[in-house]
Amino acid sequence: MTDLDADDPVLVPRGFTAPNFPFTVTSSDPELFEVFPSSSFEVEWRLELEWTSAGRSGTLVIEGDGRPFRCLPEPPDEGGLLSRG
Repeated sequence: MTDLDADDPVLVPRGFTAPNFPFTVTSSDPELFEVFPSSSFEVEWRLELEWTSAGRSGTLVIEGDGRPFRCLPEPPDEGGLLSRG
């Protein structure tokens, strides 16, 4: 999870079995991460993944088809108009 309204948003593991960051993976044990961003505003964002392997390191910028991801706030629920049933 991450709060995009924070001054310096960071990913925080969710749940009791979630590992702490930094996280280590191997080529025989890859991992899939789901990112759950939240914001009170409409924002565009990219994920930067810092990596280290065999003495090398770098930053991989993750985005959607060459464009930033978008996060939209949930509209207010005025009088139950958006209730789901």
